[in-house]
Amino acid sequence: MEYPFISVIIPTYNEEKYVKKCLEHWIDQNYPKDRYEILIFDGLSEDNTLKVIKELTDKNKDANIKVFKNEKRKQVYAFNMGIEVVKGDYFIIFGAHAYSERNFLRKSVETFFKIKEKYDNLAGVGGKVIKIYENEFAKIPSLIYSSPLSGASKFWYSEKGDFTNTVVYALYDKEKVIEVGKFDEEMIVGQDLELNLRLNKSGYLLYFN
Repeated sequence: MEYPFISVIIPTYNEEKYVKKCLEHWIDQNYPKDRYEILIFDGLSEDNTLKVIKELTDKNKDANIKVFKNEKRKQVYAFNMGIEVVKGDYFIIFGAHAYSERNFLRKSVETFFKIKEKYDNLAGVGGKVIKIYENEFAKIPSLIYSSPLSGASKFWYSEKGDFTNTVVYALYDKEKVIEVGKFDEEMIVGQDLELNLRLNKSGYLLYFN
């Protein structure tokens, strides 16, 4: 297939502990290097986040990494700022404290266009979250929250691809997201869930792989 150009939007704020590994995984994607960009929107970090990013960028000159200043600090502003400057027609919102599998981008694109062949109103495709614990105590609330009985979203527990009402770290169709008004900047948390529900309400589909 002809691979579309994808923009990966990553908001950061005091992420020196995690951002290096996050970016290393994005740099190492098995997707054509000239077909995606990594856009970082930093909310005025007070630690060594920007220093870590610069060191990594200097060592990986072929990686298409750009850093922007998010003076409003909240990550929802980073999301919408990113949508305004993305180079292509598709984008991914990703967390600086998360790590992508090496085939994450390729699988997201392949799934999106496979489903889109039958459903032109597809707006986004997301994958499964695999939890990593820093200590044993952290497992308890996470396991409870991730159970289907808790009402958790499919990306926490499901092993079966299907349409769903919300996705995480999703590949989105930029045009459809702009059409419904982008992310709600009045929300401090839960902006992705709210956007997904608004896409559903507007008749667009989301798919979990």
